[in-house]
This record gives sequence, C-alpha cells and structure tokens, in this order.
Amino acid sequence: MTRTTSRAPSAKGRTVADLSYEEQVERWEVGARAAFEHGGSPRFLADLERFELSLSAIEMVESSISLVLACAAFHELDGPKLSGFLARQALSDQTTQDDSYRLLFHFRSGQLGVVVVDRGLRLLDLAELYDSSLQGDGSLGYMGFWIVRPDGQDLLVNEIADLERAITRDIRFDYGDEEVCIDFDESWPGALYCATRDYCGEDKP
Repeated sequence: MTRTTSRAPSAKGRTVADLSYEEQVERWEVGARAAFEHGGSPRFLADLERFELSLSAIEMVESSISLVLACAAFHELDGPKLSGFLARQALSDQTTQDDSYRLLFHFRSGQLGVVVVDRGLRLLDLAELYDSSLQGDGSLGYMGFWIVRPDGQDLLVNEIADLERAITRDIRFDYGDEEVCIDFDESWPGALYCATRDYCGEDKP
C-alpha cells in the first residue's frame, strides 16, 4: 500500500495572508521604513504644515508604525484581515483609497501618528487608544485627532455628522460624560478635529 503524506505549503507558494502575525507585521514595518527612506513623505510634510505642527516627518513615521501595530493588536487581527488592514497603511504618498479615512492622532507626548481605516471606523478602538501608551516614554494616549480623506477631497457635511456620531458612540462605550470630554472642531478646512480630555475638578458638568 502506498503511504501518502501531507506537506506544508512552501514559502514560495504562500500569499501574504498565509503569513503569521509576526511575519506580516515585520514585512509591513520593514517596507514602511524602506519606502520612507527611498522617497521621503511629502504627504507627511504637508500634514505638518496644514495642521501647524513643529515635528519631523521621520517622527511621524515612527509614531505611525506604533499606532498601526497597536490597532492591529487591539483587534487581534490575523490572516486576510491583518493583510487587508496593513495594505491600507501605505506611509508613502500613494494612499488614495476613496473608501477610507486618514486619522492623524496628536498624542499627549506631542507626537503625531497616522492610521488609515475604513469609512465605518470598524478597525479602530478610540476608547482603547485614549489611555494606551504607544510611545514607550510613559505618556498615555492622545489629546485629539484630525480626520481627512485620503483622496484629498473635503469632508462632506453628512460625512462629518456620521463621523461625529461614530466617534461619540465608540468613546462613550467605555467612558461616560463625566470621564472624558469630547469636542468637535469643524473649522479646519476640509477636515474634522476631535479634541478629548479628562474631566477634572471644575471641568465636570
């Protein structure tokens, strides 16, 4: 009788989605840094100028890598879901998906990190990120974030209303009105800013 044995697929035959979490993350991280070193990031420089921030593009790259990996870890992504999420995270200037939003988080450490998510904000946990250490320096969370469209178009009025509802619902799932204050600023051209802070002392309603 002929005995058959099963063989694991060769590395050459594997797709990105077949790679382990660690392999996918390492591959994306190396690629993100290589893309920045090769072509820089005019988009990041434009972000810094647009939102009047005194940071460097390389600082944005490092903060963005920490942010993207934190989002992936929070949702325990793996396989196709992880590869799809990471595929959105091009730190170069070629991210023009019309089904996504770019969120630029202003961390309490003063750094700025970017993550690209679907229009429903499903792969984002704003409540979890609010009090999480991403910078490795002991500082926690973010004090606000801008939302813009990757295609460069202005946010529409109905988009802003939907975003404000989704953001409030996400944060309020973990934090009550007396714990975290949420303020929306629509004065930035084409963008929405959400400021967050703890209520304390006389700030309580």
